[in-house]
This record gives sequence, structure tokens and C-alpha cells, in this order.
Amino acid sequence: MKFQFKAGRIHHTIINIDDEGKNKTLGDYISIDVLEKKLKREFLKLDEKEILQEKHVEREIVKNIIDEYVRYLAIGIKNLLFISNPEKIIIAGDICKIKKVIKQKLLKEIFDNEEIFYRKKESVIFSNFEDEGALIGAALLPFVDKFF
Repeated sequence: MKFQFKAGRIHHTIINIDDEGKNKTLGDYISIDVLEKKLKREFLKLDEKEILQEKHVEREIVKNIIDEYVRYLAIGIKNLLFISNPEKIIIAGDICKIKKVIKQKLLKEIFDNEEIFYRKKESVIFSNFEDEGALIGAALLPFVDKFF
């Protein structure tokens, strides 16, 4: 059996078409790079680590940018829950570096609405490997194909 590992990555899902007819994927809204660019527009002199410190996160403009980001991320996760009802959703990549800032807002946005999910908040987790998870997964691919 040969594994392809293409399924379950929702950031490539097309969710919009822009004015020029180009596909806009969920990743165009939930990429950590997109969040950082929006924040940097407001705080040109600070890098993203400084922007996401508590003293800045409480600012209204930062809250609004993060809330919008979390709304899009929650939409993607809710769609994934509705489509496939996975046992776990693992959020991986650079976004894990800001889990302290977004985790509670995200879980509230996903689960505290009127949608009915058979899974609980514990089914959405952030990877402990942060942005190293892809490297670890890539390193394991040759072994997975050999053993399965």
C-alpha cells in the first residue's frame, strides 16, 4: 500500500474567487504569513513576536485582526468537522507559536455556536512540534511506505 498524504489539509480548499478571477484558498486567509502582514501594517516597527505580546494583543486593532483570522480558521475547521467528523484535528505549523493568543477564541468560535458536533473541544489540538511537524513527517515517509 502506498500512502499519498494529500487528504485532510484544508488550507488548499478554494473558498472564494477574487475580482480578477483567481482562486482564493482558505490558506489565503488563515496562513500565519497573512496574519503577520496584517499586523505589520499596523505596527511597522515591531516584528511579529513583539506584536503578539500581551501588551499589544489587548489593543483594539490587534484584537480585530486576530478575531477575523480566528473566524476564517474556525470556518475551515467547522467545514472539516461537518464533512468528515474526524476523531482529531491537529493544527500544525507556525500557527502553533501563537496558540496562547488564539486557542480559546478558536475553540469558542468552533464549538460555542448552534452547530451540533459529535466531537468535543478536546478533538481540536495544536501540534507540540509547531513548525517542525512537516519536517518530521517528511522524514518518516520512506519508513511508512516500507512498513505499510
